Amino acid sequence: MAESLTEILNGLLLRLRDPAGSATSRALALDILLRSQQIYNESLRFKLLEVSFPTLPLTQIYPLTSDLALSSVSHVRHNNRDLFKVTFADLMAIDRKWHRALSNRYECWMPLGFTHVLLWPGLRDAGTVTLIGPALTQNPVSETVSLEISQERTPLLIQMAEMILLNRLNDETAFQSISQNFVKFLPAEMLKESRGVHA
Repeated sequence: MAESLTEILNGLLLRLRDPAGSATSRALALDILLRSQQIYNESLRFKLLEVSFPTLPLTQIYPLTSDLALSSVSHVRHNNRDLFKVTFADLMAIDRKWHRALSNRYECWMPLGFTHVLLWPGLRDAGTVTLIGPALTQNPVSETVSLEISQERTPLLIQMAEMILLNRLNDETAFQSISQNFVKFLPAEMLKESRGVHA
């Protein structure tokens, strides 16, 4: 059975050598833990969600509102077809007048930050696409519930929250020690992504 948030927070505060929560309040520790869970899920996509998204005629740019419960979009399908993810340079190479293009079906998509998505070309009629991406993890209302990340991933998540809180407490020695251990236990897919970004 998964640990409740109360047990996880007690363990986190013990690791910070502050079981009474005098330097780090339980509310702050819970907030950092839940934000760490969101970052972790965004990066490794443990909890994916498929959302049906209505599209409008002659429109290519759509806002991603919070009611979609997606933290970002990683994949788009239209009429049971996977759409290609492109960059702005790709779109310009495909069609210099991309912003005016119309068709009966979508060909590709492009994320515009975390708040918008571009579907190309625009449709003549209203339609529907399926957006797939990491789910926005929920903020629980009490400490008796469990985290949404699976139990085998919880230790690394707790370590991530501990690192953030140690940095906040200006405990450099403990921060350096735990950050070196943290990198050793990161999943391989996360390390590949980070190397690709810094290459």
